[in-house]
Formats: sequence, structure tokens, C-alpha cells
Amino acid sequence: MRAQYEMCMGKHPFTAQNEGALIRKILKGVYEPPSGFSKPLLDVVADFLTFDQRKRPTTAALLKRYDVIAKARALGISLAPPTDQETRDLPVYDLPAQRSPPTAQAQPAGA
Repeated sequence: MRAQYEMCMGKHPFTAQNEGALIRKILKGVYEPPSGFSKPLLDVVADFLTFDQRKRPTTAALLKRYDVIAKARALGISLAPPTDQETRDLPVYDLPAQRSPPTAQAQPAGA
């Protein structure tokens, strides 16, 4: 989940001269902390960069954070789950409203 860091800083969280040094930095969690952002955003970025993936927040946990809910409300963004449970797990390109109409099946030769 380094994307949040990259969006804030405009660069990768972990950089080094060689692969071994890069691996050490990742394992130690050494990165330049973002600056100029709110404390809640910095907390989210730090949580996502936690080495132990079991300790990283899930999307559900992130969406339950007070600061995320408050910001979504301020921006007019609904965090409510979709109401159409039938299409909830379908990829966007496979939603019923976007399906192509059935094509005519080819007739066997000599029919």
C-alpha cells in the first residue's frame, strides 16, 4: 500500500543504492516521513507501510475511521455499500447494464 505514500510525496517510500540495502530499509521500515499533511493522513500512510501485513488496516477498517468518514462527508462522497447485491462482486466490464446483446449463432454448414 505504498501508493498512498507515493501520492503524498511523489516518490517511492523506499530507495537505496542496491537491492540489499533496499531490502534492509523495507524490513526496518525506514522511509522519509511525509510532511505538510494532516496527522490523520500521516497515520494512515504509516499504518499502510507497516512491515507486518497482518497489522496493516483493511479497506473496511480504513472506511470506518472517523477522519475518513468526516472527509468523505465534507466532499459529498457516500461510503455506503452498494445496494444491488447481485452485481456487487462482478467486474465493472461484466455488469448486466453493460452486457452486449446475444449474437446470432452461426448455422452449421449445409443447413
